[in-house]
Amino acid sequence: MTYRQRFERRLRVCRWGLYAIVLLVTGLFILGRNLVMPDWVGTFVIFPFAVGAFLFLFVAQFRWFGCPACRANLGLYVVPAGWGLGRFRYCPHCAFDLEQEINTADLAIRRP
Repeated sequence: MTYRQRFERRLRVCRWGLYAIVLLVTGLFILGRNLVMPDWVGTFVIFPFAVGAFLFLFVAQFRWFGCPACRANLGLYVVPAGWGLGRFRYCPHCAFDLEQEINTADLAIRRP
């Protein structure tokens, strides 16, 4: 597995997590409207899920997409660029090749 494949897997987790949260919030909203619930229920049920979706993406963008060599944040380049590493082969900060195979022993040492 290459570093690019690992990033793509993490991007898929972000996408599916976001889709699940959006579907859940939408379902709760529709269910709340059909059951004629008071407005305060929507505030205390739907709003936390919307905040959770934002926090999920925010944390994922800054935590999951670090360069393996220099630990620079690549999430700032990956997430706004259409959720993909299509145009990146090298880290913009240190020119680390993202097509290298992952050395599992190296991962165990570098992870804090």
